[in-house]
Parts: sequence; structure tokens; C-alpha cells
Amino acid sequence: MIVVINRIPVKPDFAQRIEQGFAKNAPGLKGMKGFQGFRLLRPAPSNPSSPPDKVEQPYIVYVAWDTEDDYQAYVKSDQFKESHSNMADLADAFSGPPSLEMYEVAQEVDAPSADIPKPDGPQADNRRQT
Repeated sequence: MIVVINRIPVKPDFAQRIEQGFAKNAPGLKGMKGFQGFRLLRPAPSNPSSPPDKVEQPYIVYVAWDTEDDYQAYVKSDQFKESHSNMADLADAFSGPPSLEMYEVAQEVDAPSADIPKPDGPQADNRRQT
């Protein structure tokens, strides 16, 4: 598995528009071959690496793919072109160019989500009855 990280320096006044754009376009990734997952990371207000002069921190786009070929196929796809078609409208939103990085996953640990009771699930009902 590979992970593609895109660091996007967004001006604070445009944060909501950027998040709305990703909310609209990211679900289209689900149909792409090799797609594993997507996360949009917003800078936390208490980020210890934030400079004292409040210069904005980048948003981080995290997308996992089965293979680099799957990622490259996505970049050449109509889905990619469509999801990036409004970039000219957002030119003022960015405080600098994005930075793209690619990593191979060397180790991974998943949370045991099957063991976590859901509030509406049968385990929750059993707890209420006792």
C-alpha cells in the first residue's frame, strides 16, 4: 500500500470553502480502483509546531492506494480532472504551492473496531437490560 500526502497551504479565510470542496469531491474516490481511504487533516489550534506569529499551517490530504499504478491511474482519470476543475476559482485561497509526497506503508496497526460497542447496537441494548 502507498500513501500520498498533499500539504496544501490554505489561507485561514478560505478554510471553510476548501473543506466544503473536499466534502463534495472526495466521495468520488470510492469508485477508483485501488482506493483504500481518504482523510483531510485540518491544522489544530493547539498545534505545537505553529509559529508564534500565527502563520497558517497547511491542510494535509492523506489518500491511501493499493499501488502507485492505482494512484497514477486516478491522476489520469476524469474523476481527478473533474474534482480539480475549480482550482482557478480558488487561486486566492492558497498561501503557497502544494507539496506532494508519496510513501510506502512499512507498518500498520488498526484499532480493534469490532470490539468497540456501538451505542445503538445489541451490546448497548444488553447493557441497558442488566
